[in-house]
Amino acid sequence: NGFARQTFRSSDIVAPILNINSLSRHGLDEAPYIFLGTVYGQMRAGPMILDARDFSLVYADQHYDNSYCSNVQMFNGSRHLVFWEGVHNRGHANGYGLVYDENYNLVFNVTAQGLGGALADMHEVQLTSDGTIIFSAYWTIPYDCTIMGGQADAMLMDSGFQEVDPVTNKILFQWAASQYFSLEDTHARYTEGFGVKEGSGFDFFHINSVEKTEDGNNLISSSHTSTIALIDGTNGHPIWILGGRRNQFRDLSGGRATNFGWQHDARFYKNQSHI
Repeated sequence: NGFARQTFRSSDIVAPILNINSLSRHGLDEAPYIFLGTVYGQMRAGPMILDARDFSLVYADQHYDNSYCSNVQMFNGSRHLVFWEGVHNRGHANGYGLVYDENYNLVFNVTAQGLGGALADMHEVQLTSDGTIIFSAYWTIPYDCTIMGGQADAMLMDSGFQEVDPVTNKILFQWAASQYFSLEDTHARYTEGFGVKEGSGFDFFHINSVEKTEDGNNLISSSHTSTIALIDGTNGHPIWILGGRRNQFRDLSGGRATNFGWQHDARFYKNQSHI
């Protein structure tokens, strides 16, 4: 009951009424629709499509507990609706990446494998130009956390991503932050929680976006280390690291270009000349 909402005689769907304080039409692009991953509460979550002209509801599927990353992406030359659904838990989640065709038929349902029961995380679900699906994941591993004031036999909330073939569900590539970054890279304080108090492991890295590039590498964002990195798509090693304690770039703006922190959703644009 926390938002202005609209109901319908023909459906039990509940739609938000957007409060537009200021709108400049000349500042908008020509995209006809707005895609949202939404959480309504009371078992009413799912992808939503709004008309960009008047913000009226076009489509909603509210059969999920939580949904994120709702977007239209291309697969084999056709548009598909892609979103994540599942159970949210302290900054990350366990669930599934769903892919629907233009007739709203479910064609793919993917999730993580081989991570001790952990499933796909809600931060990222993306179809790639190679016909694969890439998504983030969080899982717990034993780890020596004495450098952070913890125990030698503590638990670490690791994070990374997997790339799978949606047709066969075969894992094609996977990456784990703990193999290439250390606890000394984090800006998260061990005593403040981040999974320590909850017993789910210290969330030192917190990956929150993955974008596979045309040349097969992966642009990732880590909010708890305040870094953006380009990951080699063959061996997993960072090609370069921007920001954070291991920044490899000379800042020509007096520190203003590399002092970002706790960021989300890193993306290339303008032919990978900008982030």
